Amino acid sequence: MAASFVNVFLSTPTSIQLMDLRSNSKIYYLPAASTVPGAYILAKDYYGRLSTNLCAFSTIGVDTIESVLTTYTFSNRYGSVEFVNDSIKNWTILSVYDGAQSRALNR
Repeated sequence: MAASFVNVFLSTPTSIQLMDLRSNSKIYYLPAASTVPGAYILAKDYYGRLSTNLCAFSTIGVDTIESVLTTYTFSNRYGSVEFVNDSIKNWTILSVYDGAQSRALNR
């Protein structure tokens, strides 16, 4: 059975998303880089549900992630990912946390 996704559109220039994936897989749409110059987004799998539901980040229009991707799939249970844009059309991944320390604390 294919996963059912909920679309979440991010629109603010600075955003911290505590992702709630307890009941649905989600696609987070990064805003167009030219509309929020220098925007920073941090997203964390708050409840550790990436083992049961899926999470992806997608761009809008001609924007890219790391200059090549239009969708980035995130799968680190309790993990986090940080993005910043170049104010034109690209989102760069600043860091990816694998969630290992959080998993150890939540046993």
